[in-house]
Amino acid sequence: MTLRQQLLQELRTQDEEAKAAIAKLEDEIQAEYFARSTITGGAFSTTARNACDNRAQIATNRKNALVAKNKWVSEMLSQYGGKE
Repeated sequence: MTLRQQLLQELRTQDEEAKAAIAKLEDEIQAEYFARSTITGGAFSTTARNACDNRAQIATNRKNALVAKNKWVSEMLSQYGGKE
């Protein structure tokens, strides 16, 4: 295996791991929004809605950070033959 093949394999692995983590975070975000939609009222409904919003925002921030971090890897794979 050449150095180029090894580097591309490592980039593919990193890309797959990042995409899996991003998908998991997207699921978390959707789950939080669903949970928020089920809160209809009660003494602590505002607090519960805010907690759901906060958790969704934290997951969104982490997802955006992963997307930005993985951007370079994706560009390198597309430019230098990620399908080799």
